[in-house]
Amino acid sequence: MRVRLNDPESARDLAEFLRARIGAVVESGRSDGELEVSLLGSYGEEAMRGELHAAVRRWTLVRQQPETVVRFD
Repeated sequence: MRVRLNDPESARDLAEFLRARIGAVVESGRSDGELEVSLLGSYGEEAMRGELHAAVRRWTLVRQQPETVVRFD
């Protein structure tokens, strides 16, 4: 699943968070601020999307930086 952020520094921070907290496989996307995220395990598409959305929400709350914009593709 592709995740896009408006800030490349935030993308690196989110990648580290996802790797550490939910064991995600995270690679840099085609452009700055873009990540390709896969979750390990037996997830259907909707379950994976829900787990990723929840993890990103937790990351956003922990960072307390509302100006960071996150989009899912």
